[in-house]
Amino acid sequence: MHDKIHPLGSTNKDITYEHFYEYLNCLNVSPCAGLMNSNETIRNLSFEAAKEMRERIPLIVDETADKLKNIKVFYLGNVMDDALNNYLNAGGDPV
Repeated sequence: MHDKIHPLGSTNKDITYEHFYEYLNCLNVSPCAGLMNSNETIRNLSFEAAKEMRERIPLIVDETADKLKNIKVFYLGNVMDDALNNYLNAGGDPV
């Protein structure tokens, strides 16, 4: 996606996702500096860290569900992954 035109650059075809991510990171306002980064190594490390955390969520829910008296805790699973896979399987554009 780094070389694709970001919607902000659609008029003049001059702002790519990479440019936009670098700008947000430069201002220290990126909502996800690890994944929205032009540096592939940082993106890959961030993805692996996120994957490890996501794999721990069901364990945390199982460990805490009985301990919380006034809150019901449950885990829906990887609904975003499921939705994306359904979209791609139906012929959706991955970009």
